[in-house]
Amino acid sequence: MLDIGRLGLVCNSRDKDLEPVEALKKALKNPTDQRLFKIAAALKIGLSSQEVYELSGVDPWFLHKFENIIAVERNLRALSLENRRVNKVIRKAKRLGFSDSQIAICLKTDEDIVREFRRRYGVIPVIKQIDTLAAEWPTRTNYIYLTYGGKEDDLSLESDGRKV
Repeated sequence: MLDIGRLGLVCNSRDKDLEPVEALKKALKNPTDQRLFKIAAALKIGLSSQEVYELSGVDPWFLHKFENIIAVERNLRALSLENRRVNKVIRKAKRLGFSDSQIAICLKTDEDIVREFRRRYGVIPVIKQIDTLAAEWPTRTNYIYLTYGGKEDDLSLESDGRKV
């Protein structure tokens, strides 16, 4: 959750209002705190990435990343949890950083239902670690993180049942 009333770049409850094309084009020319959202809105309504680049100066490589995120949003909005393809699309959305709240908005359901669906179908993060000393010598201070971009855990966590 961003502390600006949005969950992320896409799949926000207030994304329903379409801005006029000319207003978006004008907004793309001015670097503001809302520019990223204006870029996403412009791409959603059909402005080409080339046109957005010319107006904003944002590198096409980044605009392509925006297009990938918007494509996943469109796919989610076109599906429901009953659709067989939804598992694959949710997995891709999680890899791109979508929260369960964002996915729920796109699927018109509840966040808890999305979370339960993910767990039931194995769309869960894996544990990865980075050797912060590049294997120069043994260390116990590896950086550990969770990601949806892996297939198996790098290490297993032992639990005695206590919560931290």
